[in-house]
Amino acid sequence: MLKAVIFDMDGVLIDSEPIHFQAVINVLEKYGLSIDFDYYKKFIGSTTYNIWDNIRNRFGLSEPVEELVGKSNGEKRKILDKSGFIRIEGAASLVEEVKAGQYLVALASSSPYDYIIEATTFLGIRQLFDAIVSGVDIQRPKPAPDIFLQVAQQLNVNPAECLVIEDSAAGVAAAKSAGMVCLGFYNPSSGDQDLSSADQIIDSFFDKNPGFLERIYNNSSL
Repeated sequence: MLKAVIFDMDGVLIDSEPIHFQAVINVLEKYGLSIDFDYYKKFIGSTTYNIWDNIRNRFGLSEPVEELVGKSNGEKRKILDKSGFIRIEGAASLVEEVKAGQYLVALASSSPYDYIIEATTFLGIRQLFDAIVSGVDIQRPKPAPDIFLQVAQQLNVNPAECLVIEDSAAGVAAAKSAGMVCLGFYNPSSGDQDLSSADQIIDSFFDKNPGFLERIYNNSSL
């Protein structure tokens, strides 16, 4: 029985991956370095710390990862102050409909908690979540299942009673490893992500509702 729906945030509720990527590019430019999106997209769904840990090792940067993360967050702040958040059409409405349908609603994001609060407040859905878990507080980032298992624990539900909506290969892998049903959301801004392990894949939230999620859950392999 489906009891809880868990939303990823970046790339599902807000179209933010281009902002994260540009923030990384801006920091690397100060070192005379660069990466392309094909390299970056491998880390979409993971934490900013994990991304910079990999970049630091690749280029042999001497600064601590924490310092690089701080610089990246600063660049992201500058971009957001200019452009603001970009909502993904229909996603916030689906959160509202799921909540109205008496399901538990949660958010599992690799982003820092303050950024999560800012984004969900912008969308007007902050108060709808029964649980919010940030990847910053999880020892192992996606594709490890830890963040989704933590959500299930907070909601006091079995992982098999949850459906996750994810846009990244890492997120889908994490959800399936947690023993949850997963709806893959194809977002071009997230690059060519391998969502093939998801129970179903969509490219729009138009006309999606709790009944649609129930059908995916009931037709899953769990």
